[in-house]
Amino acid sequence: MVLLAVALATAGCATTQRIRVDSDPSGANVRVLNVSRLVKSSEITPTVLEIKKTDRSPVIEITKEGYEPVELSLRRGFNSWLIPKGIAVGLLTAMGGGLEGKPDKAIAVGFLAGQAVYWPISLITGDAYAFKPGRVHVALVKTPVSELLKPPEP
Repeated sequence: MVLLAVALATAGCATTQRIRVDSDPSGANVRVLNVSRLVKSSEITPTVLEIKKTDRSPVIEITKEGYEPVELSLRRGFNSWLIPKGIAVGLLTAMGGGLEGKPDKAIAVGFLAGQAVYWPISLITGDAYAFKPGRVHVALVKTPVSELLKPPEP
């Protein structure tokens, strides 16, 4: 019971990641798009986006009238905090062991049982991943006047 409580309390506690988005000039539109190019959220800079870690390849699109649009793909990588968290879960579950008269075995079994529960939960909930970059600052470039005067394409 201790094993399940510890694993559930610590795994999946970070299923989203906050990413700060700034632009120069501020007041730009920010949209988060998923793989299918569907809009997941829409904000105005400066803002903090909350992105699900289970999203595979989110794209941040930054637009402002009179400026060139910018698209940034977030890279999802391994969350380096997962290793110390995994060790902590293993140690906590090991302390809740309970094999009478065999404390070494109880610690080993508890530790391995904690790992067996923690890692799959972390992978499923997205806690095993982190997006990079964690902060975005974009200096928007003005659209050339010649581009603004072009007639719209049919």
